[in-house]
Amino acid sequence: MLKFVFIAFAGLLAAMPAAAQNQGNPTYQTITTVGNATVGGALGVTGSATFSGGLTGTLTGHASLDLPLTGGTISGSLTTSGNTTVPAVVVGGTQPTLSGTCSTGTKVGGATAGSFKFSAACSAGTVILSFAVTIPSTGWACIAQDMTTPADTVKQTAYTTSTATFTATAASGDQVVYSCEGF
Repeated sequence: MLKFVFIAFAGLLAAMPAAAQNQGNPTYQTITTVGNATVGGALGVTGSATFSGGLTGTLTGHASLDLPLTGGTISGSLTTSGNTTVPAVVVGGTQPTLSGTCSTGTKVGGATAGSFKFSAACSAGTVILSFAVTIPSTGWACIAQDMTTPADTVKQTAYTTSTATFTATAASGDQVVYSCEGF
């Protein structure tokens, strides 16, 4: 029979198998924290894990991390090497500001993807997206498409660490969708 010992310290409550106490690589069936959790060595969770404080660490070797975020967020950075698979990325955050020689109006979306409409016809003019996010060390690589008049063009022609510039020919009211990735 597996016995559990409940340990409470510094806002942390964990159900720990008695046999795993004082071992370097414990495996838990369920772990719940209400503060920050720090684990020296490896932590294996074969059931569920809930961290309402913080979780800090590094996954190495043959490790996996499955974080179905329900109303939560990851702040800071998440660095991976090798293959990383995600079902979808939905972009949130502060929308970029629009400027340039073309007149633009309504915009929707998040920090690096969304759409905008031309409020007047534009011929070989510019649209500049100025991002609130300035993470990339080199610049922004973007794709854009005029959804209203597909024959019209919206092509990226320049970038900085905080902007992406497009040369555009579009009619008034044309809607453009875009997606940008920092590099």
